[in-house]
Amino acid sequence: MMLYTRSGIKGEKPFVSLRIKFAAVMIIGAIITVCGALLVIPPTATLLTRVYMNPARMDERLDRYIQNFNDFVTENQISSEDAASVAQWSLYHRNVHLVVFGGENKQFGVVDGEILDGSTPVLDTPVFTENFEMNESAGSSLGSTYFVRFSNGVYTVSVVDYSGQAFYNGLHWAGVILAIIMFFLVLLVYYHLQIKALLKLSVEVEEVSSGDLTALIHAERNDEIGGLARDVDNMRATILKKMEEEKATREANGELITSMSHDIRTPLTTLLGYMELLQNDCENMKEEQKAYVRLCAEKAEQIKELSDKLFLYFWAYNAREDKVDTEPCDMMLLGEQMIGEWLQPMEYEGLSLDVFSDSLPEGTCVAVNTECLRRIIDNLFDNIRKYASRKEAVRIILSATENNEVCMTFQNAVTTSETQTTGTHIGHKTCQNMAKLMGARFETTLTDSHFEARLYVKIVK
Repeated sequence: MMLYTRSGIKGEKPFVSLRIKFAAVMIIGAIITVCGALLVIPPTATLLTRVYMNPARMDERLDRYIQNFNDFVTENQISSEDAASVAQWSLYHRNVHLVVFGGENKQFGVVDGEILDGSTPVLDTPVFTENFEMNESAGSSLGSTYFVRFSNGVYTVSVVDYSGQAFYNGLHWAGVILAIIMFFLVLLVYYHLQIKALLKLSVEVEEVSSGDLTALIHAERNDEIGGLARDVDNMRATILKKMEEEKATREANGELITSMSHDIRTPLTTLLGYMELLQNDCENMKEEQKAYVRLCAEKAEQIKELSDKLFLYFWAYNAREDKVDTEPCDMMLLGEQMIGEWLQPMEYEGLSLDVFSDSLPEGTCVAVNTECLRRIIDNLFDNIRKYASRKEAVRIILSATENNEVCMTFQNAVTTSETQTTGTHIGHKTCQNMAKLMGARFETTLTDSHFEARLYVKIVK
């Protein structure tokens, strides 16, 4: 048997191919089969010879057969010429060879209901005359033959019992069947072990494929199945390592973007404040100076919008995969507070807000993260400020659903140019990610004339 190792690692089990294992199992199965046959068949044959084929038992069976045959001939008045009737008797006495001898060397034999080839069709010459005296009820015996009186005279009958041969033949076939069964039992045990190993590997791989990359895949075998388990486990470990590295990189990028956004916003807010003061007190400036101040304010506002867009891109495409902490809050009070902060800015933009919360029971508590909820609402109002039509009021509806949720709906009319504009949908993706982080759902619907956003939050008791 050829053994070899897959690697030079000290202490590793030698690799044995499944083909070699199968060949070894075949050899072992053949050895077990032969040994089993030798342990079963010879003792059984010896026992059969001693018990069934001993001379006393054989003589007893022969006497019983000839007694039965003599009774059959006497009761039915069978003639020696009626070979068919004698064959009928042998039909019911299997494994018995019966030969009837007459004068002039005539004879016929029957076995298992059939007349043997070479038999005399008509046996009409008795061995003895009518004056022959029978010594036994079953007929007189002379050596291995018997004298039987037929209806037309006395004839010599020879009976041979070969039922022992039938037992030996049966023992032979039983040994063959036993050997085959033992061989297949060895193969069955081998295949059971292989299938058991494959099922175990399948269960472990299924656990990993369901998302649990920390689940180990055990490679305890030293064949192809064990090699497959090691390869899959190495792939699992590699994927887990890559995911951890990706998570670390994403967190580092998030910290960098957050820091940049904060570092840019702090001086930018101060700069925008000074620009607003200059614009409010520019009566004594020349027109050229006023234009410079206005241009600086516009550029500062552009920088602010770019930093906001950078932050939104991070939330849309690099949001964390874990959940944020939530707390129970009164949805009506929290919603009215956050919406109220936008009433004045919306009025300044020429937009009116209609808030409806009559269908929401007082004191309804939901599980939310206030920071995520504020970002979602701010994002929606910023979208409304940019794209909503000033001809219709913005409708905000707070209602309870049949699925034990509170639905916050924002509805506004849109201009035709807005519906035809293809944007990046960063705000939509940002709201979806933030809602997912706190276990909520965010959906939008856009038609030719209206835009609707719906935030579903679970109600808690």
